[in-house]
Amino acid sequence: IPGFEDGVVGMEVGSTKDIPLTFPDNYGNADLAGADVVFTVTLNALKEAATPELTDEYVASLGNGLSTVEEYKNDVRQTIADSYESSRNDTIEQSLTQQVIANATIKGAPSGFTDRLLSTLMDEITETATNAGVEPGMVASYYYGVSQDNYEEELKNFVNDNLIPNYMVFGAIAQKEGIEVSDADIDADITEMLASNNSDMTVEEYKEQIGDVESYREYLTIMKTIEFLKDNAVITEEQ
Repeated sequence: IPGFEDGVVGMEVGSTKDIPLTFPDNYGNADLAGADVVFTVTLNALKEAATPELTDEYVASLGNGLSTVEEYKNDVRQTIADSYESSRNDTIEQSLTQQVIANATIKGAPSGFTDRLLSTLMDEITETATNAGVEPGMVASYYYGVSQDNYEEELKNFVNDNLIPNYMVFGAIAQKEGIEVSDADIDADITEMLASNNSDMTVEEYKEQIGDVESYREYLTIMKTIEFLKDNAVITEEQ
């Protein structure tokens, strides 16, 4: 929040200070956007960052399985490359999705489709909130930028403006191109997801937990369709 750092300048260790600030109008939490607030800050300690000398001994002390400066540099280089590639893929997917949706004509969602997508979204939000011990409105606000007090109504708009176009357009492309997601594809994706989260849950237990496996199939179909479009798109890199 602009002004916070300026507010703590000059404080002494052990002192407490009220810092009046205003959240930005475009703040992610709609309930706080543009709001005047007061932060009560206690300065517990002052520390100065010291950059250690990059040596083999220092690298070995990090406990990350690396033992030499050269190994460390290669690891950092690979991390940066992976981060760039991930960011590049995200940008391509967003641009591709926007262009496909913008050039599509949507005449209306099938009866009950909006309600089903909204119900699935609400179930996910409720489960996340329950696991975190917070109110569903807080989860909805954090992930979708809606207000906590009116999140259900605003999520309906999110479904109509975002999910419906995606599901209908990419679903139509998948049907035309014969893109399908088999039961084996679903099991493989869940297995990979559980492994990445170090979960000891079985595939069948996860399916039982989510309940609506067909919604999961629809989601994977969209992801598979986007990959198909990426593979067949002419991508122009901007410098």
